Parts: sequence; structure tokens; C-alpha cells
Amino acid sequence: MGIVKPGAGIALMAAFAAVALAPESPVANTTSAIEPATAFFKVLDRGLDTGCELALAQPGADGRLPVLLGSACSSQEAIAGLRYWSDREDGTVELSDESGEIAMRLAAGDGSAFEAFGSGAPLIMLVASQH
Repeated sequence: MGIVKPGAGIALMAAFAAVALAPESPVANTTSAIEPATAFFKVLDRGLDTGCELALAQPGADGRLPVLLGSACSSQEAIAGLRYWSDREDGTVELSDESGEIAMRLAAGDGSAFEAFGSGAPLIMLVASQH
């Protein structure tokens, strides 16, 4: 009986690794090696699917969540330099670059989506994805 439990755990980890490291997974196509993703989003630009997928890794000591970008994101100017996701007390989200400069602010939109807002904000929407 004790052998079944560790065996099941190993099988579960192998199944997760196979999915997370598949070529189409944003985890496998990130620009840096970070812990496995906790949430996935499809990036829409002006309502159109860009093919770009954004995922969030485990939070760091500072509370920010590292942003994992799929390979298709490199062609998306508004998204390509994003590195961190920070939840704000007012319910908005700040996306920042490597230096910590805020590149985009998001607010909850319709359903399970976030929409960029603010002066000069790109028409970007992040839609929750099951991946």
C-alpha cells in the first residue's frame, strides 16, 4: 500500500512535466527559467488573439509574481519587456519591467479578463486561459 502512494506522486509529477514542458507551453518557451506557472492568460490586442501567452510564476520574496512570456510575445511591443505582476490594494494590477518601472496598469474587465487602462495605455486585454 505504501508503494502505491509514492508511485502515484511520481506519475503525477511526470504528467505535469510533460504538459508544462510541451513545445506549445508558455512555461517551456519563456525567456528565463522560473518556477512552474500558477496562472495563464491569452493576450489580446485590440480584441484580436496575438498568439502570445503570459503566465505567472510563484511570488518572490517581494510579493511580485514573475511574468513568464511565450515565444510569440517577443513580437508584441507592449508585452515583450514585462517581467513582474504586482497586485495592488485597489484591485488593479501593475506590470513592470526588469528595473521595476511600471509599464502597464490593468483593471478587472468582463468575466475573467484584465484590461489595460491609463493615459497612453495599449488596447491590451489578458483573458484567463486553462492552457
